[in-house]
Amino acid sequence: MMIGTPEGMAMFLVQFVLSNKGEDYKGKQAVVNVEALDLEEVFHIVQEDISIQFQIEEFINMNYGELVFDAWRPVMILEYVLDEDRVIDTTIEPPVVWSEEDNGTFH
Repeated sequence: MMIGTPEGMAMFLVQFVLSNKGEDYKGKQAVVNVEALDLEEVFHIVQEDISIQFQIEEFINMNYGELVFDAWRPVMILEYVLDEDRVIDTTIEPPVVWSEEDNGTFH
């Protein structure tokens, strides 16, 4: 059973590109779900919350094994559509609400 997002909160999917010693890994990205009030709070959480690093590391270990990386940066943020129970509606593709390509440097 999926647990819903608390009232007033939104659920975002943040995609990160990984790098090591200044070189981006091609085709290797990590994704992390973030509950936040809005996009501005997502920016703050990604920059300030140490748990993001642990979530990225867990994703990498599960999907790529022993991949060495020393940096990551957000490249895209999508906002999930929630149903009436505040659970992610898996029938709707989440829209992109921020991308490095369209909006420049992450702030």
